[in-house]
Amino acid sequence: MGIPRRLAQQVAGGQRELNEVLQEMARLERVDKLEAAHDIPRSLAVQVVLGQADLDAYLAKRRRHAYRSELGARSVFDQAVEAGEPYTFAVLGRGIRQLTVLNSDPFELEVQDTKSDEPEKLHKLMVKLVYRPEDRKAARRAISQDKAYRGVVAEPVFRIQDRYHCPDKKLFPWHEAGSRLTFVTVEGDRVQGSVAWFSRYELGVTVRGEAEVVLMRHALAEVRVD
Repeated sequence: MGIPRRLAQQVAGGQRELNEVLQEMARLERVDKLEAAHDIPRSLAVQVVLGQADLDAYLAKRRRHAYRSELGARSVFDQAVEAGEPYTFAVLGRGIRQLTVLNSDPFELEVQDTKSDEPEKLHKLMVKLVYRPEDRKAARRAISQDKAYRGVVAEPVFRIQDRYHCPDKKLFPWHEAGSRLTFVTVEGDRVQGSVAWFSRYELGVTVRGEAEVVLMRHALAEVRVD
C-alpha cells in the first residue's frame, strides 16, 4: 500500500514520523477488512482494532439474537397438535400421561388423555417435560430421579421472578458448543444431554443419540455443566 500524498507530505515536512504513519495505515487496513468480512459498523471495527471492543462477543450476541428471532416461538405443543397422536407428558404432581393435544392457546392446552373419553384443559405451567411417541423408549431410559428432590411435589410457579433463571446468553453458547449438561426439574426429573434447540418457553435436549426430550423452562430447578 502506497502512502497517500497528504501523509507523505506530513512526513516530508517533519510533522509526523514515518513509523507512526505506517502504523496508522495498517490500522485502517485492518478496520476495512474487519468491516467487510463481518458486516459490522465501522465504529465497531475501529474499537476492535484499538482493543476497546470484543469482536467475538459481538458476533456471538448477533448470532444469538438472530437465533431467537427465528426460533423464539417454536413449541412442542404446536408440533403435537399437528401430529395428532399422543405425546408423553410429565406433569406436576409426578404424573406421567399420554396426551393428544387438540389445541394450544397461550396459557392452556386442550388435551385428550388416552384413558379418557372427554377432552380437558391443562395449564401449560403444569407441564414439566414432553417427548414424542418415537422417542418414548430412549427418553424413559434417559430420565432419572435426582435424590436431592426425593418426595418433592411442586406447585406451578406463576411469578417469573420466582422461577429458576436460565438465560439465552447461557443456553446459546452451550447449544453452539454441543456441551453436555444435566437439567433438573422442580420435582427432580433429571435429563442429561445437549441443547438441540431452545425457544422462549421451551428447550429441546438431545438424549441417547437422536431422541429428544423437551423441557419447559418454567419447570427447571437446576442446570449443570457435566
